[in-house]
Amino acid sequence: MPNQWIKALLIDQLAATEVHIVDNSHRHAGHAAMKGITQSYGTHLAMVVVSPQFEGVPLLDRHRMVHQVLEPAYERGLHALELKVYTPEQWQALSPRSGQEQAQEQQEQQEQGAS
Repeated sequence: MPNQWIKALLIDQLAATEVHIVDNSHRHAGHAAMKGITQSYGTHLAMVVVSPQFEGVPLLDRHRMVHQVLEPAYERGLHALELKVYTPEQWQALSPRSGQEQAQEQQEQQEQGAS
């Protein structure tokens, strides 16, 4: 499942201004829940989503919004999703680094914790 398709869904349905995706599927290939799954990509994603539609919305409801948009992705093999969701104002205040840099840093930290 190409990440561009997921990104397009979020931009289209949530007016996302930033979407950064890290595919962690390779780290879960041998897990019991993945037995019989031949797909080696797009099953375990870490994602940062920034949208003005999150303004005034509690965190849990933001997550629900993203999961609802991604229902077709779950039907196509998405199994697990690690989410960070922000309003544009929160995102700007968070760090001057780009979202891709933050997503990469998050992946590196996860890999260090797994070793």
